[in-house]
Amino acid sequence: MLAKKFITLYCNRKKMNWQDYIVSDKEILLGKPLIKGTRISVEHVVGLFGQGWDEKDILENYPTLNKESLKAIFLYLQDCIKDGLLFQPSKRIA
Repeated sequence: MLAKKFITLYCNRKKMNWQDYIVSDKEILLGKPLIKGTRISVEHVVGLFGQGWDEKDILENYPTLNKESLKAIFLYLQDCIKDGLLFQPSKRIA
């Protein structure tokens, strides 16, 4: 029963459009992708996660961000990877 509810909720959810949250303006941070309505770059937020910050830390320290904007960052990155826009590491032979 629980699985059926989960599937129904998941399938009926609208897919988030990251373009509603991530923008780029050549006049702001040299055109780096930003969270809409802020001067906070996607790169900066990803860097915070890489340094060990979690969602709670980021939202507490950057009150202009919300859970949806963080989710949009990951959807944006997913599309970049899928479209081959991110660097693909070469194989190294040890």
